[in-house]
Amino acid sequence: MKTLRYTFVLSAAVLALSACTQNDLADGTNLPEGEYPLVIKTTGVKDAASRATVDGNWDGVTDVALQVGAEVKKYSVSASDANKESAILSSTDPFYWTSRENITVTAWWPYNAADLSMPEVKVNADQSSLENFKSSDYIYAHSDAVEFENPTLEFTHRTARVTVTLVKGKGVTSLEGASVSLNGLDTEHENPASVTPYKVSDGFTYDALVAPQTIAQGAAFISVQLNGGTYSYLPDAAIELAAGSRYNYTVKVNAKGLELVGCTITDWTTKVNGEVDANADASYSYNASTDTYTVFTAEGLYAWAEHVNAGNYSTNCILANDIVMPAVTAGESNWTPIHDYYHGTFDGQNHTISGIVIDKSESFEVFVGLFRELDSDGTVKNLGLVDIDIIDGYTAGGIVGYNLGVVSSCYTIGNIEGDSKAGGIVGYNFGEITSCYTTANIQGNMYTGGIVGENEDKIIACYSAGQIQGNHVVGGIAGVNFDEIMACYSTGNIKGESVPPMEDEHIRDHCVGGIAGMNVREIRACYTTGYIEGTYVGGISGVNQDPMTPEYDIRGWIRNCYWSGNCDYGAWYRYSGDYQNMGKVDGRNTWKTATASMNEALAAENSEWRYVQGEDKNLPPTLQKNQ
Repeated sequence: MKTLRYTFVLSAAVLALSACTQNDLADGTNLPEGEYPLVIKTTGVKDAASRATVDGNWDGVTDVALQVGAEVKKYSVSASDANKESAILSSTDPFYWTSRENITVTAWWPYNAADLSMPEVKVNADQSSLENFKSSDYIYAHSDAVEFENPTLEFTHRTARVTVTLVKGKGVTSLEGASVSLNGLDTEHENPASVTPYKVSDGFTYDALVAPQTIAQGAAFISVQLNGGTYSYLPDAAIELAAGSRYNYTVKVNAKGLELVGCTITDWTTKVNGEVDANADASYSYNASTDTYTVFTAEGLYAWAEHVNAGNYSTNCILANDIVMPAVTAGESNWTPIHDYYHGTFDGQNHTISGIVIDKSESFEVFVGLFRELDSDGTVKNLGLVDIDIIDGYTAGGIVGYNLGVVSSCYTIGNIEGDSKAGGIVGYNFGEITSCYTTANIQGNMYTGGIVGENEDKIIACYSAGQIQGNHVVGGIAGVNFDEIMACYSTGNIKGESVPPMEDEHIRDHCVGGIAGMNVREIRACYTTGYIEGTYVGGISGVNQDPMTPEYDIRGWIRNCYWSGNCDYGAWYRYSGDYQNMGKVDGRNTWKTATASMNEALAAENSEWRYVQGEDKNLPPTLQKNQ
């Protein structure tokens, strides 16, 4: 959170310095007692706006509290320039430096001689006057390392600043006579439940200071009284009001109520006014200090995407609602994938985006998905894509086309097509995918998988339940696996192309498996239940080594994996690779024994995941985090 800071420079007054020798410093660190007082010079307040400096200076401030150790003393404030933008803090009973070692100093304002403890933040209910507005602010500083040679402190506000700007909407011809209040406030420490803000001289802008708190979703936070009526703004999500930040709300007053035009969170002194379209709908808020969009509607999602695709690839996004994308006609798209290497955080907060359509039948793009490419510092989490439709993608994934980052707790429902690589979550994976699932129907050409088309890193605790069909290498979790798949399962039918028998180097082009079409690394503690159809098939992996280079004997590993359904082998018998505890659930193995075996493997890997069966032990298990 970006906050305004005031820098207090603490200087040691040099008294009788010429008489002080190294003999006075017993160990080179200690100082003579009572000779070096803390004298504090204040700087950096000209841009401030606190009770001391609403007007940009220290006018009206007489005393502050300063604490060293358990002792608190009063320090007087004396302006040191004509504009009162800097001051000297001194005391008739000062603290003294006793050594050159760093000291811990705490300071605050206001100072109360009757109670030397730091006061709780308690603002005025009526801040309509400038004096009451000013007197509602509290500032504070603390440092564990104030240096003798360069002693400084940084002060921050202990209150949050809320600025409301009114604009005329439909059916409202004038805002004259309007009054504003902030409601639904936390009453802890005897704070008011409602605050009347100060009306700033320019237009219809109102300022108020409140204690840091969370405004509940649906509370009548901002109310406007106009022409005998009361209009209220009820936030769609909880609002965190943090100390030291300014919350700039632009509110449109319509004859039927209030509409939030925009909310921008800035530092203490930055006022946002006139930078938003007064005729726009409430679609998002932006926190400048955390570089985060909070999105309420599809329009807000588009606004975030436009900002990111303009080159701001680290701007975060939080969904506050389920988002419904606009309908389009056949051959059109309603989403342009986030380009280049996104390295921010997209948190769906368990909300959904419904109806994304990306049609590439008339154009070419290498990587296609909600995100085109996710960088190694990028994260997408807690998101569902419902009724997604990706048509004629090249390397296509519902969430990400090309992944180097982290995708967790996401799911997709719909249809996904990819020519080179296609997956329900990611097309081409070099990152980590955890706790994701898809029920989408996946159709591809070269590498097709329920979760990933081609995997070069980790897929953990994922499952697919849709229909998967490809022409070449097809798997329930990954088309081809070059790294690790653990604690995953697939339950949908999987279909590859059936061709006449071929030479070894071409077998890899037509293999189909319940977890992977081709595996050359590791599959552990996984299972599958769907019907598997193709030329070279296996219940777990079509082939478990690379048939293209048999002279190098590049084998995959399958450990503690099980399948049911039509396949006779866990991997096609001529290229079955290395395997241990791989079996078909057909009577000799049961789902009860398979579950125990898979959990044994997960425990050996110190995995946080375990399989859990329901009451019917004849049914396959589901996954959950280990309790």
